[in-house]
Amino acid sequence: MPVADNEVAFAIQGEGKIIGVDNGNLASDEDDKGNRRKAFNGRCLAIVQSTAKPGRIQLTATSPGLKPGSVAITTSGAPGPA
Repeated sequence: MPVADNEVAFAIQGEGKIIGVDNGNLASDEDDKGNRRKAFNGRCLAIVQSTAKPGRIQLTATSPGLKPGSVAITTSGAPGPA
């Protein structure tokens, strides 16, 4: 829904970590370094960083009353020297 403001919790498994969350609302005073964020106009996001180890990352988003969503990301490890 375009005006939804549900709180969304993000969880991660595998070779990655959540390094930030956002929703595009410049007036928000929520912590950008947490693992949850209220949606703004129906949208929010998690910023994920992979580890140096290749593998699979599973990111899941949940919110009360809504169906959970998840995405799987496969990483190949840290890039070599430039």
